[in-house]
Amino acid sequence: MIKKDLKFIEEFKGELLKINPDKILGPKEHEDIGSFFIALGMIYNDLKCLLWMSSVLENKYRKPIAGEISPHAGNYNGTKVYLHKILVSTLDEFFSFLISRKKIFKNDKFLQILKRLPQSDQKIWKDLELYLDGKDENLKTFISSLAVVRSNVAFHYDQSDNFLKKGFIKFFSNSPKNKFNQEAYYSVSDSMELTRYYFADAAVEASIPIMLENKLGKNLSRYVADFKYNIAKMTISISSILSCYLKFARNEPGWRSK
Repeated sequence: MIKKDLKFIEEFKGELLKINPDKILGPKEHEDIGSFFIALGMIYNDLKCLLWMSSVLENKYRKPIAGEISPHAGNYNGTKVYLHKILVSTLDEFFSFLISRKKIFKNDKFLQILKRLPQSDQKIWKDLELYLDGKDENLKTFISSLAVVRSNVAFHYDQSDNFLKKGFIKFFSNSPKNKFNQEAYYSVSDSMELTRYYFADAAVEASIPIMLENKLGKNLSRYVADFKYNIAKMTISISSILSCYLKFARNEPGWRSK
């Protein structure tokens, strides 16, 4: 029995299921399938954590009013930009992972599992296969835009300063003057909680459209729409195929590590 501490007001919920771990990895000759699905589980968990943090920010913290300049507004908007960067990077890593495991899509066992999915989820995985075969130009363009953001302002800090400088100049020098860019704001304290460099957040936020304009032309609204759509689509499709795999692994005769 877990003793509840009253100072914690919320708990994570869910039905706790179990399976023999050998079943997840599978027999030696099919361990590439088992390891593929273990990695998918990690990717799903990463996306879930990021989406959960976005939900906490949006539902537990006051949304700044239009035109608000305050430490709260700076932290709120800066955190939104950060979570977007990491979501972009995680989605990009997911597609890179699929590219590196392209042969899985031709595996007989994988195809058996795929056939058990609802038609809508089967289509998502078949569309992903078209991308891996270089036949889906729209998805290819979208994924290449993810890589640009990931490589320049999310990971690889050694490559970030050029685009950040451009974003900084765009926000503070080239944009029409308003109360947000007349001064560069920051908060400093002995406490990390009370410290943030809002001018750096502004540079990041302004640099992302610059990068995407270079990649997509002026079609930034399509990028935003595609991003939201693909995040939702990928999380659903990963969960669906993982659930099918676990049912398959539990019930398939001989599906056990040896």
